[in-house]
Amino acid sequence: MAIRQAKTERVQMRIDPAARAIREHERIVLSDRDWELFFDALVDPPEPNAALREAFAAHERLIAKPPGV
Repeated sequence: MAIRQAKTERVQMRIDPAARAIREHERIVLSDRDWELFFDALVDPPEPNAALREAFAAHERLIAKPPGV
């Protein structure tokens, strides 16, 4: 019975740091300036630059589309 309790405590200890790590990375805190930049980019996104257009083209070349799509 002591072995089972020790295993349970170890598992619980592993779950607690994992849950804390997930909570810490679930949100991003932005300054007022960064929030405005982020919001503006969502509302009025910039035109894609050459690097982004090439990334999309590479994606199209590398990823096969399923039939009928």
